[in-house]
Amino acid sequence: MIEYALLFALGFLTAALLGLLLAPVIQRRIVYFAEKRLISTMPISPQEVRAQKDAARAEHAAEAARLSHKIQRERDRATAEMLKTAEAEQKLAQARARHDALEADVAELTARVEHLTQVIVAAEAELERLRPPADDLSDEQTPPPPDGNDTGTERADASFDAAKADAPAPATMPEAVGSDVPDAAMADRFTDLKERLGVFAPLRPLPFAAAKQTVAVAASTVIARADSEPGPDSAAATIIAPPSTDEIDAFINRLLEAANPEQDEALRAQLADLAARMVAATALEEGPSSPLPALLDAVDSDPPEGRLSLAGCARRLLAKDAEA
Repeated sequence: MIEYALLFALGFLTAALLGLLLAPVIQRRIVYFAEKRLISTMPISPQEVRAQKDAARAEHAAEAARLSHKIQRERDRATAEMLKTAEAEQKLAQARARHDALEADVAELTARVEHLTQVIVAAEAELERLRPPADDLSDEQTPPPPDGNDTGTERADASFDAAKADAPAPATMPEAVGSDVPDAAMADRFTDLKERLGVFAPLRPLPFAAAKQTVAVAASTVIARADSEPGPDSAAATIIAPPSTDEIDAFINRLLEAANPEQDEALRAQLADLAARMVAATALEEGPSSPLPALLDAVDSDPPEGRLSLAGCARRLLAKDAEA
């Protein structure tokens, strides 16, 4: 048993001796490999150290430039978004202003429509209220038409003389006949003429009936005078005949029934023709001593394009009569 212990101790000592012999060799190899790795990974010379510094600086500069470019791009994007937001806010403000203006206009138009509706309703109610009394007054107070006897003729002569007395004086007649009246004055005169002829007949039937009767009686008087007093110009009078009562009644009815402004030109032309025929017939009836031809020749009218003044119409009729 001692022998086994001695053999075990001998083997252990032998192994320890071999380990002590091989340890320096292994240690040198470890140091060699460690130094080689350190030399390969770490700069040893000053040039290598500077190169490492320059590489680090370049890498840092590149990263900084990349970050700066990215920040600038983000700033530009933010600025563009701000501009778009400001433009959208401006458009929104303009749209709100237009919306407010349209709402104000709608409110104003609604108020005007309501006001006009109330006015129309009130006017229709007033018209319906006044229509029966006006019809009664028209039936009761309208004078009968002339029957052709001496009393009717005398009344017609008086009406015709009164109409001639109300006409403008010869000194001012050229200006009244041939002047180019402005649109506003023409509108006022046309409104006054419609009122005189009784365009509001349901409200005031008596003035309309009286005006219509006066015009009809005056026209019939002129026709009766032209027929009852033949003279050297009787043949010409048959060519230029004054407007008859039927023509005047038809014109008055057409004037009352006119509701379209496009008919004003035709009504104006018909009225000018009736007046010119009346003036020409009066001039022919009075004979050479009549001052009307001289007054018509003295008129220097300049009517609008496409129209003929009253003086021009009368002169044309007298010229046709002279040629005949």
